[in-house]
Amino acid sequence: MPGVAMGSRLARFQDKDVTKAGGCMLQIATGKFFKAAVGRENRLRGVLYTNYRTSFEDEGLETAAGRLMPSSNLSGLKALIYEVSERYEGGPAEGALASVGAEPFLKDMAAVVSFGLDVTCTPDPDLARRLLSDAPLAPNAYARPKQYVARTFEAQVWGQPEEVEPLKAFVADLIALKREYYLGAMRAIRTYVGGLQRLGDDIDLAYTLLVASVESLAQGFDGHRATWGDYAVSKREAIDKALEDAPEAMADKVRDTLLDIEHVALTRRFRGYAMQTLKPAYFREDAAQRQNPIGRADLGGALDLAYRIRSKYVHELQAIPKPIVYVHDLSEWTRVDREIALTIQGLARLARTLILQFVQDSPKVDKEDYLYNLDIPGIVEVEMAPEYWVWKHEGFEPKQARLKLSGFLDLCANVLAKTPGAQLVDIRDLLAKFEILIPQAQPTHRRSMLSLYYLFNVLVAENQRREGWWDVVKGYTSILNAPSMESLSLLLVLRKPIDWTAKMLTEVRGQYYRQRYRELGLRLPWLLEAAFDLVLAEAHRREGDENEARAVIAGARDNHPTMAQLAMFEDQLLTPLAPIDWAEALLRKDEPSAAETPPSGDGLSDEAAGEDPFSR
Repeated sequence: MPGVAMGSRLARFQDKDVTKAGGCMLQIATGKFFKAAVGRENRLRGVLYTNYRTSFEDEGLETAAGRLMPSSNLSGLKALIYEVSERYEGGPAEGALASVGAEPFLKDMAAVVSFGLDVTCTPDPDLARRLLSDAPLAPNAYARPKQYVARTFEAQVWGQPEEVEPLKAFVADLIALKREYYLGAMRAIRTYVGGLQRLGDDIDLAYTLLVASVESLAQGFDGHRATWGDYAVSKREAIDKALEDAPEAMADKVRDTLLDIEHVALTRRFRGYAMQTLKPAYFREDAAQRQNPIGRADLGGALDLAYRIRSKYVHELQAIPKPIVYVHDLSEWTRVDREIALTIQGLARLARTLILQFVQDSPKVDKEDYLYNLDIPGIVEVEMAPEYWVWKHEGFEPKQARLKLSGFLDLCANVLAKTPGAQLVDIRDLLAKFEILIPQAQPTHRRSMLSLYYLFNVLVAENQRREGWWDVVKGYTSILNAPSMESLSLLLVLRKPIDWTAKMLTEVRGQYYRQRYRELGLRLPWLLEAAFDLVLAEAHRREGDENEARAVIAGARDNHPTMAQLAMFEDQLLTPLAPIDWAEALLRKDEPSAAETPPSGDGLSDEAAGEDPFSR
């Protein structure tokens, strides 16, 4: 897998099977995000299967996303040849992506054609046949798909010349969208098309997906800013009561934080987005062509009910109401317990109208500055092993100190565990920057920088340490000695005795687990996490609480199911418990004992014996 470095910790990898991830390639291939000229171009072709009898039999149809050309029929299906130019900026280079193949383009174009023409279109001929069949597709299907929605699943849809230009205009508008809006539109289109395609085997899921296609636009693009009045009344009153004695500024901060982290007024936003977006033509000219269309006055309540139906399915797997299931005459509404409810046909027309309006109204550009690489199918971003980034110092900021410490602790743990090829790396250039930043850093960042600075210098030979390193550290020994996640990690790596109380260790452990997956949090390698637990277990044993010690050990085993040494240690526990030495328990028996030298590597000496704040 060829990789390309991304930033300081991330790498981009190309999976061999680029069809596994769906990427929005239609827009990328136009070159609107390229900074350099188009250097490579592939002409891709594939087949789409449809029930649409084209009105462009001879000349084909050229769109902003490629060319559609008619072909011969296949067992009653119409085959469309889809041809598209796959463009890349820059010329051929080692490791450069040659092509993603036709499949991602075919999937996206099939969704666009299905939606744009309101027909069935798919790269899968078997799916097309099933959708257009005269029989229900599954035992729990109540009717054929064409009995729920008009046109889409008819055996043959005869294209009209007047449909060509609207389709071309729709595709042109779609491709011209700013990337954020294009991705939102494609998510909605795929969800809409996917919902319709589930009508033959799961009508509950089909209804839910149609609601979701609109909900994605409402939540992503309605510009809603939640207020405290949007919060659920029961929760709001309880929180207001709890904040009665708090200073007003603090109470407002709590309320704002809750609004930022919780989705509020979802039903109201869903209804509001739809009602504000629909044009009068929806209730007039377009409605005149429909069977029993819904009126504006009834639509608000029907939208609320549709969202409740969606929520009950998502959270409780409750089926949609039977009155909706048994509407087979393409009526757009029915009654459910005296409420007006949108049928599949009514919901489908609503969703399609809103998505079309979104594409028409959203901002469009010819060129855009956008980092598109990660949108290419088969390209994923992963964190590199720390030896590739922990030493980098360009652009370092103190807030990144915990990331650097985490990476170096990973290397130390690999050496402790005698992982093949494990070694430490030279980070002295980074530490030189630490010397400048430590005095002015915030306390949390300073502690992490000091911990990494100290750890490196005590592990390496004297001639490989930073000159005058102890002068940097000695003024901060109280920080290194104070109980913290960082100081505990140093004691573990250096295999120093840890005589903290169980209460102190429990508090530090809680702090660690609350922050370890935050963007800039400290994350210990699994070996040190398990060691942390065994140190806590030993503190409980030492204080006479054997039951709690055993519970901590059991929890450690549950947290690290792949650590065979930990499992073996728990299985061999004695009664009463013997003193617990984490290194004896977790490291292979050919490892040095706890009294011997801590890890080193990459030419960094095993004979380090620097000044030690932990002994002062």
